[in-house]
Amino acid sequence: MRTVLIISDQRESIDKIRRSLPEACSVFTVNSDEEALELVRNVGVDLVVIDPAVLNDAVLNTANKLKSYKPCGVVICTLSNVILEGSENSESEPSDVASDAHQVFDFFIRKPILLTEAQKVFKNAFEKQQLLQELEYLKNEVTNGRNHATANATPQT
Repeated sequence: MRTVLIISDQRESIDKIRRSLPEACSVFTVNSDEEALELVRNVGVDLVVIDPAVLNDAVLNTANKLKSYKPCGVVICTLSNVILEGSENSESEPSDVASDAHQVFDFFIRKPILLTEAQKVFKNAFEKQQLLQELEYLKNEVTNGRNHATANATPQT
């Protein structure tokens, strides 16, 4: 069973996100970054949805920490169109935080959350997560194979 963590204090967002997920998911919800980090460290989750009131450096820092705890995990952020496309103050250049967000998060869900859009994002996110797990498995196989081959190598005389 896949596990999903939702970080939000907005009941409406949590409900829409839950309805967008496949039924075969175990869903955890927390209100704070600290609770989220603790849960990911102790339980582990496949996918994290961050629903920030405001996108700032603290949110980006949390997303980076979550990814460091679970490298094969996927992190999604819900954001308004204004934040996704740039800051309100600049029509041509996105804010630094918005630019950084595109590097930190794997996917975005636009607010207001539309069920069909969110379902597509979750489908893609779970596919990416599966690919990341397969890649990690293959890396381990190659590393273990190399170590095994080195250990069994016959010295040349």
